[in-house]
Amino acid sequence: MIASVISGLMMTIPWFLTYFAIMAFYPDKNILESTVPWLKMLEEFNPILIAVFGVVVGWTLIETATGMIHAFISRIETETIQKGRPLKKMTKAIISLVALVASLILAQVGIIDLVAKGYTIMAYAMIAVYAVPLLIFAGKFLKSK
Repeated sequence: MIASVISGLMMTIPWFLTYFAIMAFYPDKNILESTVPWLKMLEEFNPILIAVFGVVVGWTLIETATGMIHAFISRIETETIQKGRPLKKMTKAIISLVALVASLILAQVGIIDLVAKGYTIMAYAMIAVYAVPLLIFAGKFLKSK
């Protein structure tokens, strides 16, 4: 419960700050209709700040992707351990390699379209893979009490 509250806050606070910052430029269509509003908002600042922003955003994307791959492998490994056949290191490496090759193919779509469409799909996949089984398990656990 504590982890869910903390993670909820850690996602909601940056979202609110982003929304609040973009609304400071309302009704400027140059900002609101730009593909990446942050870059338009930062144009007036030192180019070093834009570079730092790019590194932070890039690092965030890499960290998110790494976490997703790790969570996916962990989910598969949990199932295989329950069946008595833990994953070998080579199998984990192959899963990671397939994910990286898939991401290289998806990179051809373009980062803007990928984020716009991919994050929505990824959110539904997270709900299907993590939230639904957790809710089912929690429901069974609460019924047994």
